Amino acid sequence: MPVSGATFKVSGTPSIYIKTTAESGNPRAQAFCPTCGASLYSTTPGAGQQAMYIVRVGMLKQRDQLMPKRQIWWRSARNWVSGLDGIRKLEKQV
Repeated sequence: MPVSGATFKVSGTPSIYIKTTAESGNPRAQAFCPTCGASLYSTTPGAGQQAMYIVRVGMLKQRDQLMPKRQIWWRSARNWVSGLDGIRKLEKQV
């Protein structure tokens, strides 16, 4: 789920892994829980208020209240994914 750097907040200090190349060809910072290793978010290395954070919905307390508005990377979706026909589909984040 995309979240603006201007409103993004995280408690604690996640572990950061810099993925050398994202699909765009740019490096990507992947954040993980330092205790359990759960994936938290990804962003541009050194990101701040101007950045966009891609938050893993599964780690949010409010995840059951968030309804999808679009689906990205839809070609690699598992065949058990259903009920998302009414939302806009994009091959990658814009």
